[in-house]
Amino acid sequence: MTQNNDPFIENIPAYVLGALSRTETAALKAHLETCRVCQAELAQFQQIGDGLLGAILPLQTAPAVVKGKLLERLEAKTAIKWRASGWGFRQLAFGVLTLLLISTNLIAFQQIRSLRQQQTQLVSQIEKNHTIVGMLAADTEMHPIDGEGFSGNLLLDREKNLSYLVVWNLPLPPEDSIYQIWLVSPEGDRIDAGSFRPETERPFTSAALLSSRNFTEFVGVEVTIEPLGGSDSPTGEKIMGVDY
Repeated sequence: MTQNNDPFIENIPAYVLGALSRTETAALKAHLETCRVCQAELAQFQQIGDGLLGAILPLQTAPAVVKGKLLERLEAKTAIKWRASGWGFRQLAFGVLTLLLISTNLIAFQQIRSLRQQQTQLVSQIEKNHTIVGMLAADTEMHPIDGEGFSGNLLLDREKNLSYLVVWNLPLPPEDSIYQIWLVSPEGDRIDAGSFRPETERPFTSAALLSSRNFTEFVGVEVTIEPLGGSDSPTGEKIMGVDY
């Protein structure tokens, strides 16, 4: 920025950031009406403060409490006046603006990453829904499931070796638990077929049964409540079961 012996010029960075007292603000405004040097200095700082930040901050505005604390610190720095070195406060102002830009870019990066994760989840959900719709349109077995306060169906396509649970109004298990699916063999063994938690954003929950073996080797399905991470064999309460 411009070097000048004008005592008002060193207050311009604080003026742009809104950190001057009312008296200093009024005096600087009056001075700006006649001083072209200070007008040019103000224009350069406004380009940084309004132009650069204005292009990014619509993504995420800093909380008011953070802005208040920042201005309090700037006012404390302004009170010292930094008269010994005319560039001291300007360097501080540039540092503040740089930190704001960095923090805003970090917020924007986090938002983009979150959107990408949501997009991936959405694509996965659409693919799963298409599979379920395809199974309903094909020669798929539908085995009804009834429980306390919920109902649904086990969809089974023996030819394609696909199976889905579709359950309405399934309550959430405890926060430290999941629902675990078990395939029941003719001998009564329980084989892990995956785990899930209800989809709270919709009235029904769909979960694919996962197995390296053919579903025709089994005679039924059970669902129990198990600790997070799942269990090697059923240990919790059985909430539903269906024979096929």
